[in-house]
Amino acid sequence: MKLIRHPLTAVALIALTAAIPGMVQGQASGAGGSISGAVQFDGTAPAAKKLMITKDLKICAVHDKFSEELVVSPTGGLQNVFVQVLGAEGEVTIPKERPSLIQRGCQFIPHVQVIPAGSRMNIMNEDGIAHNLHTLSVENPPFNRLQPGVKKRMITKKADLVIPEIIPLKCDLHGWMNAWIIISDHPYYAVSDQEGSFEISGIPPGTYTVQFWHETLGLLSREVTVQAGADTRVSDIAFKVEEAAEEQGG
Repeated sequence: MKLIRHPLTAVALIALTAAIPGMVQGQASGAGGSISGAVQFDGTAPAAKKLMITKDLKICAVHDKFSEELVVSPTGGLQNVFVQVLGAEGEVTIPKERPSLIQRGCQFIPHVQVIPAGSRMNIMNEDGIAHNLHTLSVENPPFNRLQPGVKKRMITKKADLVIPEIIPLKCDLHGWMNAWIIISDHPYYAVSDQEGSFEISGIPPGTYTVQFWHETLGLLSREVTVQAGADTRVSDIAFKVEEAAEEQGG
């Protein structure tokens, strides 16, 4: 998968927030090895940025909300980093159960989600008020669709999410709502959890470039050798603003 760098990834809107627990893993098949590790934020994380809620307050302002653009744990773990193994051959399987993006309390859940290329998604509205789904895709056709409060589920079209790309998503009716949908053409990926941890399994033996993407900090990469039946631990992944900017610019 060639990483599509959307211009919004360079916007320096950095904040800390409470994390949605859980780690997303690529569903690789067959025998192989694995890569695991923990992504760290090198430095002092900025204070949480509270979002200004200006509309539909009875639904959207029940609890305080904070930006998810930079989520760092007390131990320095960096959440929502997209990790992928470049060059490993693997079949992309469309899941029988559609991936879902949930609108709950006027937030998108999850904030970063990876789906196999060609998947269709369930867009769930649990709020009972209108939302507007607006993708800012470059390679795929962007869509801008209203989802009324009475429509609990909306399904993306077959042509919406086909080409590998990192797609920003927003709600035009609630300006603080944003998320990322990442389309992958291989099964070797993960999204770091609330402690920055990730694991990718079923990787064919070989030496690969492992790429780490964060929406505000940019790109890092490491060369990793995978052995059959063994886990390769990557322990030196720490995002510095300067280092990430240099790699992204190069």
